[in-house]
Amino acid sequence: MPAPTRLKRFTIRAPFGPGSPSIDIPFRLEERVTVLYGRNGSGKTITMDLLSALRDGRYGDMMRIPFGEIVVETDAGATLRLIRGEPEADEDATVDLKFELDVAGEPKVEGVVWRGGTAEPGAQLPLPQFAGDATVAELRRRSRLERARAEYLWRDALLAQ
Repeated sequence: MPAPTRLKRFTIRAPFGPGSPSIDIPFRLEERVTVLYGRNGSGKTITMDLLSALRDGRYGDMMRIPFGEIVVETDAGATLRLIRGEPEADEDATVDLKFELDVAGEPKVEGVVWRGGTAEPGAQLPLPQFAGDATVAELRRRSRLERARAEYLWRDALLAQ
């Protein structure tokens, strides 16, 4: 069995719809941990939701977020692009989500995973097995616990004054 692949970079173009700034996350492979932080409304939740939906093949959940394009780069040199269809630009206006997978030394793979508001029959992205000690749900649970702990310490410090 091949070694699990690790994410190298995750980019969401137009995460809040046309004209919104991109979210670009370079993963720190040597550190094994990447921390997402930012102001309210900066796209942390959208990023986690898209990562989770992509990993689990929940394309309907992905389609609820008005992103323009998602680019996933791995440490193995593969690049996966998910492109939301634009009716004016596409000759086939029913294509809502298509993908391109580019792996060094192999022919590019293209396909459609969401068309006309429903998943394509048998649609499955050719995703590698991703490495990670925790699932996105586990990371969210840990995040909630850490936030609750920080709020408790903050309140405790205020009461002590």
